[in-house]
Amino acid sequence: LYYISHRGQELVRNLLEDFEGVLMSDGWQAYRWLPRRLRCWAHLKRKAQGLVDSLDTGAQGFGKEVLALWDELREAVYKAREGPPGVSLRPEWEYRLRDFRSHCEAMQGYAHEKTHALAFEFLNDWKAIFRILENPFWPLTNNEVERDLQTWVLNRKTWLFCGHETSAKRTAAALTVLGTCAKFQRDPRQYLRHVIRSLLAGERDLAALLPENYVPGG
Repeated sequence: LYYISHRGQELVRNLLEDFEGVLMSDGWQAYRWLPRRLRCWAHLKRKAQGLVDSLDTGAQGFGKEVLALWDELREAVYKAREGPPGVSLRPEWEYRLRDFRSHCEAMQGYAHEKTHALAFEFLNDWKAIFRILENPFWPLTNNEVERDLQTWVLNRKTWLFCGHETSAKRTAAALTVLGTCAKFQRDPRQYLRHVIRSLLAGERDLAALLPENYVPGG
C-alpha cells in the first residue's frame, strides 16, 4: 500500500488502527503507539557505524559495541531459523541485554550528541528492537520495503511530484496496483483489464479481484 501525504501519527492511526499483526518499521515515532512492533536493525547498524567512524573515542567504543551485538544477534537468529519455529531466544540473551542496557543508560548523557541519541533510541524503543528474540522467524530489517520504495523516493522531486491532493491519491493508487502485481508476478495491464471487466459486469467483491485470485487471460 502506497500513500502520499504529510508525516504524522494521525495518518498512521487511520491506516493501522485495526491492524493486529506485527509491524516492522524504522524509528519514526509515529509508529510507537502500536503494541506489537519490530524495529529495523539496519537503521541502527548504520548509526552505530557512524559512531565508529567519528573522532570521539567514547562514541567509537559504543558504536563498536552495537555492531558486535548486531553480529551476535544476527548469527543467533539465523541459527534458530534452522530449527523448529516457536522457540524464543530471550532467556539465553537476558544477561547479555541487561549489560548492554546498563551501558546505554550510562551513555545516554554522553557529550557526543549522536552517541547520546543512539543510546536514548535503544532505551526508548527497547521492546520493539529486541522483540525479534521472541520469534527468530520475524525479519531483522525492513530492507524489502526500502527496496520497493527506492525508485519512487529517488524520483519524487521530478516526475513523481504531486502538487494536488487528487493527483497524490491517483499516484498512490497506481503505485499500489503496480507494487502489488509485482509481488504476485502479474502483468498490471492484464490485471486492470480483468478488474474493469469485473466491475462493469456488476461484481463488487473486491477481495475476489486481488491478484492471488487472478487468472491470466481471464
